[in-house]
Amino acid sequence: MDEKDPSALSLNLNHRFLVIGDVILDVDKFGDIPQVANEAPVPIFVETKSDVRLGGAANVVHNLSAFHCEADLLTAIGEEDVVVAQELERRELSTDGLVAIPGYSTLRANRFFCGTQIVFRHDELKNVEITPDIEQRLLSVFQKLFQERKYSAIVLAEYRLNTKLSILTKTVVDHIIREARKKNILTIVDPKRGDYNIFKGATLVKANRADVRHFLGIYPETECEVEQVSKEFVKQLDLKMSIVTLAADGMAFYYQETERFQMIPHAERTRATDATGAGDTVSAVLAICLINGWPLPSICRLANRCAANAASNVGTTIVSVIDVIGNKVVSSVAELANLKRLLPKDCKIITTSGCFDLFHYGHIEFLMKAKECGDILIVALNTDESVRMLKGETRPVCPLSDRLAHLVESRYVDFIVPFSEETPSWILQMLEPDVHVKGADYSEADARRRHPYIREFRSLEAGGGRSTTKLISRIKQI
Repeated sequence: MDEKDPSALSLNLNHRFLVIGDVILDVDKFGDIPQVANEAPVPIFVETKSDVRLGGAANVVHNLSAFHCEADLLTAIGEEDVVVAQELERRELSTDGLVAIPGYSTLRANRFFCGTQIVFRHDELKNVEITPDIEQRLLSVFQKLFQERKYSAIVLAEYRLNTKLSILTKTVVDHIIREARKKNILTIVDPKRGDYNIFKGATLVKANRADVRHFLGIYPETECEVEQVSKEFVKQLDLKMSIVTLAADGMAFYYQETERFQMIPHAERTRATDATGAGDTVSAVLAICLINGWPLPSICRLANRCAANAASNVGTTIVSVIDVIGNKVVSSVAELANLKRLLPKDCKIITTSGCFDLFHYGHIEFLMKAKECGDILIVALNTDESVRMLKGETRPVCPLSDRLAHLVESRYVDFIVPFSEETPSWILQMLEPDVHVKGADYSEADARRRHPYIREFRSLEAGGGRSTTKLISRIKQI
């Protein structure tokens, strides 16, 4: 592609989203099948453990929160259905949008696993039709949230195949899209196989191949067919854009204003273990990136990476943001602040700093030992200007671009932050690393004098005495 992909670190995460739709309780039961039953030729499943996770619209909210965005959930639950509220509270997410309905129940999807293989699925659901009274209760809560909180985008996430049972009725959706358009708020729709016409006027509809076949009667296989259905979605539903997800083939978009269509394949093939929740991850990424004004090809590439990341795990999982950032170089204070926010709370951060000029085996061994001290290794790298301040006008031998390239390719380095000052104090102060490491020629006393906020200092022996200065000296003797 001609445009350079922006980094996930460049996203402005100070946005609030409203997700409206059906919640699923994903119950993953793990066990073994040691034998066949005596009374019938069927396998006996012996459960060893189980996990309960929030799926459906709640999983979209959870994915948004993984990016440290604010997100609210508007949904219906049963009067005695406390699990949804408990799970939201456990994740420190708002429960203000939960509407308790008599006789209603949250869809419970029980998946039975042997290893990473789903053996079968058993759904539990009480069928309660959404009446006008329930619609008004939902819209009343919507209006309260909509007036009290400033939303950047609304995600409509539909999961029940029977539209009479989904809270996203025509009355509810019409009102939400109308209110959103008044304030120029984006509406992103992830529909199931109901009446798609109720989503007319939304900003974007994300559909998969099965959704397309239900709405348009075509199961798109070729690029020409995908382009045809993408345009038809936009035309029939009065959208600004459409996205068709194509599983292992990536995804495609059509943007009405420029009439641009493009298929975006996965950057690399990944083995899908369990696709549960991957679509929710894509919806969350679309919302965040559209609000940030990313170009659609870049949005689709990031969404591809996030979906593959989710599908490579068993059960409903949220995106691991660090795994999909895609760019090791942190180029601004704002990006470094985002990185600090996005790092998992329980990860151990290691930092080091240096010039890494004339990259040699000593550097490789040092980085390897540094990485062993924790989980995420972040290198503060002297710019050319900074190196000259420290070592004189003849250094560095290799320019910053070359030194960056070596570190980017190192499997031990997670992120690199270039700095132009004499020391990387502002970087360490912002990151508050668990461990700061330097070579054996640096003392702890000197390190703590320069950086009093580091928690632990380690001096590492590496490279058998190799150094750039010695290399330069030897080259001069040749």
